[in-house]
Amino acid sequence: MNEPHELCYCQAARRTARFLSRLYDRHLAPAGVNIQQMSILSLILHNPGILIADLADHMVMERTTLVRALKPLQKAGLVNTEPSGAGRSLVLTVSRRGRQTALAAAPLWSNAQREFETLFGADTATTLRKGMQKASTLG
Repeated sequence: MNEPHELCYCQAARRTARFLSRLYDRHLAPAGVNIQQMSILSLILHNPGILIADLADHMVMERTTLVRALKPLQKAGLVNTEPSGAGRSLVLTVSRRGRQTALAAAPLWSNAQREFETLFGADTATTLRKGMQKASTLG
């Protein structure tokens, strides 16, 4: 199938994102998290006390979308929120249970990384990641 949408960068990125999400989700399933949840946990772990708005900016997500994504993590007791003291902002921290979950998921995440690098080629995968990171900072 060779249609005009095949030339669309956005369509290609979304298709790739869906493929990668399935690959990572399959690997992370034994830890009880998906790739979006793992990304959130990891970012909060490395930036304890981050504000929701700052995390949303870092993830290039709408704040309301991030709040919806945080709800299952909060309900599972993996992420804690508390008022920042500055207006309506909320500070995020990872609970002890969340830290344990992230630690259990880390080798599974590494397995997903290796599988993608094997399928795609390690050098090409690195070039792709760097290109996508650069593209996400253009706006």
